[in-house]
Amino acid sequence: MRAIHVASLTSLAILKVNWDKGQDYIQNFVPFVAEAVRRADQDEVSIVEIQKIIRDEFGLVIPQGALVTLLHRAERSGIVKKAHGIYVRNSASIDPTFVQTRADFIRQQGALVEKLIAFCAEKHDVTLTGEEAEHALLGHLQNSCIPLLAAAVDGCAIPPPEKKVQHAEFLVSSFTIALYEKDPVGFGFLETVMKGSMLANALFMPDIAHAKRKFEKLSVYLDTPILLRALGLEDSGLETSTKELLTLLYELNVDLLCFEETKDEIRRILEAAQHALRNPNFGGRHPFSVHDYLLKVGATASDVELVIVNLERSLRRVRVAIRPAPPHAVHLGLDEMRFEHIMREEMPTQREEARPHDLNCLTAVHRLRNGAPKYGIETCGHLFVTPNNGLAVTASRFTREQHGASTVPLCVNDHTMATLAWVKNPTLVADFSRHRLLADSYAALRLGSELWRKYLDEITRLQRNGNITEQDADLLRVSTTVKTTLVELTLGNPDVFTQGTVQEILARAQAEARRGTEVKLAQETQKRESAEQTARAAGETLAAALMSQRARLAEIGELVGRWVTRATFLIASIMAVLGFVLTLPLGFSYTTMDWWIRTGAAVVICVFAAFAIWSLLTGGSVREVSRKLEVWTAKMVEKSLKQLLHVTEK
Repeated sequence: MRAIHVASLTSLAILKVNWDKGQDYIQNFVPFVAEAVRRADQDEVSIVEIQKIIRDEFGLVIPQGALVTLLHRAERSGIVKKAHGIYVRNSASIDPTFVQTRADFIRQQGALVEKLIAFCAEKHDVTLTGEEAEHALLGHLQNSCIPLLAAAVDGCAIPPPEKKVQHAEFLVSSFTIALYEKDPVGFGFLETVMKGSMLANALFMPDIAHAKRKFEKLSVYLDTPILLRALGLEDSGLETSTKELLTLLYELNVDLLCFEETKDEIRRILEAAQHALRNPNFGGRHPFSVHDYLLKVGATASDVELVIVNLERSLRRVRVAIRPAPPHAVHLGLDEMRFEHIMREEMPTQREEARPHDLNCLTAVHRLRNGAPKYGIETCGHLFVTPNNGLAVTASRFTREQHGASTVPLCVNDHTMATLAWVKNPTLVADFSRHRLLADSYAALRLGSELWRKYLDEITRLQRNGNITEQDADLLRVSTTVKTTLVELTLGNPDVFTQGTVQEILARAQAEARRGTEVKLAQETQKRESAEQTARAAGETLAAALMSQRARLAEIGELVGRWVTRATFLIASIMAVLGFVLTLPLGFSYTTMDWWIRTGAAVVICVFAAFAIWSLLTGGSVREVSRKLEVWTAKMVEKSLKQLLHVTEK
């Protein structure tokens, strides 16, 4: 089994390199088919035999439906010939450089595995064997297949690890961030594997021949966590990849929306964060990522009030429109009791107050689809997108029960949406996979609800028994370093938590508090020097002014972009109407017209004809072009204004 896992990582890296050569999606996999044909025991090969060789030798699982398409492409390339339903090998057409390319990536993979082993031993005092390190890396990639399993597809391109490595998700995520900060070469290889994984997982789409099929009038309704990240209200490591996903979808002609109920939920979360900021001893029963982030950046309750007031405006700035849920209709009803039952099974730890929002959003999408089953994500019309794997699996189970396995569920995970969008046009956002890899790693290191509840319960027990003071308990609940320390000591696993964990955290929190006191004393000393104090205040004022100015310039750029889009659409519409009218046999003579009228009419007719031919050949539309023009114009206007006004980027 280890050979399969060694092969998987190198194969994913080769896939990414093939993609960088500018080949179409199907052609990326043809070299693997060719090498499998070369390794076959005889010239005559079957689909089942090729599938087994690719799995055993290259660690990739390719469904037979996709393999048929790949063999057709191999036949066109002369690698095989089909006679009487049997594929026959043509050795002369098989590229011999594949073996050397694979050997190079095997060496790079070996170096990465050694780095992971050393990192775990040094940073977390965890000893891994080479096989365990490979399992951990592949297990991390395997997690990205979970949402695809819940999105009208059936499987994962990476064989499941034979055994699960304890704390693998935490260790690999921590390792990924360390590589990003200190080892660009190691991180580059990991990013290469990540891109290959995204390409490979798309094999399990219903029809890989249509991998680049465009989204057709698709409206995506975004869940609360996605919007919080896009608005910059959670860890900055999550914001970049989320904004890139929204930009990617928007440029692919997808309408970005949220339900009014989702907007109201965001408002309630912000109001709760505002209350927590006013209460210095706040220690909720659940991890509160928005509150933690606001504390980290030094936000105040009045800052949050401004965010609440400008919420709708902020959503528009990330191109998200707010829509009411469609009214309930008896003939469009579904079995909500069954839906909620599945939801409770898949998400047993979900908070009761969060369940109605999720259920209402999914049933709203059902009504928007008029209760009809859909068989392609590109053409399903309406879709709810969430980072919650449990909710995506819930929607998939319910949809399969109601309409069968081939239908598109009401909800998919943001990983699924990102994979589909990226495969359709990976050039729109160059660093998308890099930022996605980092975002997943930051998310994996966040504190879980079960671990936080255990921690709070132990604090209460120790305080009740007199083992810690009230001041110690308050420090353990509100210190800004507590949650990070708790995750590091337990590797994010609630089962590792022990009674001694709290005492160790208390010791670190007290040391941090002492360091904080020393820093404050030093600051008080510095404040005696009025010149330094004035300079510092001036610097802070300037930084705030620059931040405000940059935000205003970005807003102006987006406004100009929207007006350019509208103007483009209006001009194109007028040209189309004029072109159509001028081509009609209306009976008037051009010879009696002035030369400039005849010239203008000829130009309009040519433009109309050229656009019609382009649209027929490429499937493009004015709406698609105008959206791309909007994004480009917004960026260029913002950049030009910054240069004109000498506004720095940072």
